Amino acid sequence: MRVVAVRTKFENLPSSLASLAFSSESKIYISLGTEYEVYALSVFEGVAFLQIVNDVDIIAWLPAWLFEMRDTTLPHDWIGNLFSTEPSLVLGPLFVASDEEAYRCMVEQDLASCQKFQRRKDDLAGANREDPL
Repeated sequence: MRVVAVRTKFENLPSSLASLAFSSESKIYISLGTEYEVYALSVFEGVAFLQIVNDVDIIAWLPAWLFEMRDTTLPHDWIGNLFSTEPSLVLGPLFVASDEEAYRCMVEQDLASCQKFQRRKDDLAGANREDPL
């Protein structure tokens, strides 16, 4: 799944995002028109969040409102999980979406989760170099 940034600031927020306490001063480090790989997706309080690596090489969960879809193809290793608490839905690889604890560890950037993330990111980059579209 790939997206392109169409907004880089939390200005003129839709009402669905207003309650989530984003500031127009928040630095999110994405560039207008730049395409980003989506590594996972979660739904928190009814808002879709995308896990990307931003321009300063930090794993970030950002509202989908900041992006437009470029490629809606889901990676072959993603699973989906529904929870009775927030987030209500997580889509992504097993180490992110297997359960609420896995998701929490990824959001909090637990070392083991970040290492799994980096290995998967490296594997995807290698596969893309070997099989150009």
